[in-house]
Amino acid sequence: MKDRSLELKGWHKQVVCKKSKKRGSCKKKMAMMHNLYGQIDLATSAKYRAEEVLSRLSTKYPSFMKPMIRSNVSGGFWLSLPRLFCQLHMPRHDITVTLVDESQEEYKTKYLAERNGLSGGWRGFSLSHDLVEGDVLVFQLFRFCKLKVYMVRANYLAEVDAALVLLHLDAHHKQIDPG
Repeated sequence: MKDRSLELKGWHKQVVCKKSKKRGSCKKKMAMMHNLYGQIDLATSAKYRAEEVLSRLSTKYPSFMKPMIRSNVSGGFWLSLPRLFCQLHMPRHDITVTLVDESQEEYKTKYLAERNGLSGGWRGFSLSHDLVEGDVLVFQLFRFCKLKVYMVRANYLAEVDAALVLLHLDAHHKQIDPG
């Protein structure tokens, strides 16, 4: 008998559960996979542009990129950070982390060490920057618990968005390394 646990259909993945302990869990998985791959062109474009921004950042400071998903920009407003980044560069206790946007505005957030993520204050940052699912953020730690945030929009034209991000990036580098 053919294994039907995972089938690919176009850009969508179909998940078929053999036996589920929770009622409706297969439907939830299907919906999540459909939502994840439903905007593949926009998300992929933003990801490639974010990788370009990331590649232009100085390796002197640790950095990472984070695609925005629904829980980051609506509802719970939670932002998990990469575990390895947290282990290497973040304190092992809860602390306030400052996010600095491209306009040099600062936003205080609550870093929860046990969960490797940002909680309190992240909602305000997300809403004030109109972040949506599919946007990709590039974070760069340039001081203790201070992250510079570059935003690559999923819904904007690639050339305009990339030019603006790179313009801000060049200006930021001149402020950090005046030489």
